[in-house]
Amino acid sequence: MFCVKILKKAGIDASTATVTCAVTIGRDPNDGGYMLAAKLTIALPNQDREKSEQVVAQAHKLCPYSKAIHGNVDVEVVLD
Repeated sequence: MFCVKILKKAGIDASTATVTCAVTIGRDPNDGGYMLAAKLTIALPNQDREKSEQVVAQAHKLCPYSKAIHGNVDVEVVLD
């Protein structure tokens, strides 16, 4: 819901947007233990690529979920 508001404010049609999240467990390079990693793949069909990249980056930066896991989960954000 939060991200949809950001997309609408930027003039991007969110009705066909999809977000897929793949979560994995990998090695923590700091202590050799384990840590979570997530790959978010966002699709915004028929939208301006440059504008979409900017809005996706802004949404990731402002998202309360992203803020909650920042520094604890390695997150890769990909615009498909």
